[in-house]
Amino acid sequence: YTISCSATPIGGGGSIENSKETTVSACNPSFSVCQDGLKVTLRDALNIAFIKWSENDSWHQADNLTHEYSSVGTYQITAKSASESTASETVTVSNSLTPCTITASSKKDWETLASNTTDQIVSVTDIDGNTYPVVKIGNQCWMAENLRVTHFQNGNTDPITLVTTTNAYTSTSCRYYPGGDANNLTTYGYLYNWKAAMNGSTTASAQGVCPTGWHVPSFAEWTTLINEIGDIAGKLAGGCQVWQNDNNTNAPGNYDYPYRNSTGFSALPTGCFHVYSYTESSGVYVNGYSGQTPVVNNIGETTRFWTSTKNGDNFAFTRYLLYNDNQIRYNSTTKQSALPVRCVRD
Repeated sequence: YTISCSATPIGGGGSIENSKETTVSACNPSFSVCQDGLKVTLRDALNIAFIKWSENDSWHQADNLTHEYSSVGTYQITAKSASESTASETVTVSNSLTPCTITASSKKDWETLASNTTDQIVSVTDIDGNTYPVVKIGNQCWMAENLRVTHFQNGNTDPITLVTTTNAYTSTSCRYYPGGDANNLTTYGYLYNWKAAMNGSTTASAQGVCPTGWHVPSFAEWTTLINEIGDIAGKLAGGCQVWQNDNNTNAPGNYDYPYRNSTGFSALPTGCFHVYSYTESSGVYVNGYSGQTPVVNNIGETTRFWTSTKNGDNFAFTRYLLYNDNQIRYNSTTKQSALPVRCVRD
């Protein structure tokens, strides 16, 4: 369009005219980028008809706004509207998990491959046949998903008790669905009370519910992880639009943090079954936040992980992330609470 402007000065003196050509579009494309390891998702996407995921890519119809790259690197993503307007953004994809074909399902596998520096083990399988990705952070190897196992590794055919009533509680080994909903299991794994997580042991770094060759990390092993990444919570936080949004720099809820989930740890906001206190003699549980019966809650806001380090007879230490906190915190939680479990390699 050509925009023309004509004005007459106050007091006379003739008119002043000017004109300028400009392009106006009501459908310019726009988007922002959310990363989860090698997977990139376009969010806040408007007026996008076609996408190129790299400079050398061909145009694709925008019926899928998620793309998984085959390798780390820097890529230019370009979106195009139906009116041929374009918008681009450069993204650096990083992930400590290097694809290969080796699977470790036992301690023997790890020992066999320990001296072979050209191979990287990328998964581990539990006794139920569930397979979990593995990431190396510093000198430690961690599972990159929460446990979903229903049996202990010792071969006992009796499953760990599943409690489906969210306001129920027990001092025996048990597991819960996050949010009390079975549909959350695939994404978030189970929540276990400490007795189940430890398979009855009270010794730090016990195998517990973990596969052979792995164990429930101690408080000190979590400290090693935190020191390796500089105590930045956002480096452990995974998932796109699952954490409650927050603009606190480096926090799990800040999706614009450039090093978000750079470790590949992929922590998700599972919530927890929090029991504030428990009196063995009376069997009374108390929710310290509301004074009511404890419930499974806080999905989207927080995740707490068990450590294998106890704090007296009734409590154990946990490590946790909050959507609006840029540090990895710790506290002491009653053993009757139920939290997710991440295993670390022996």
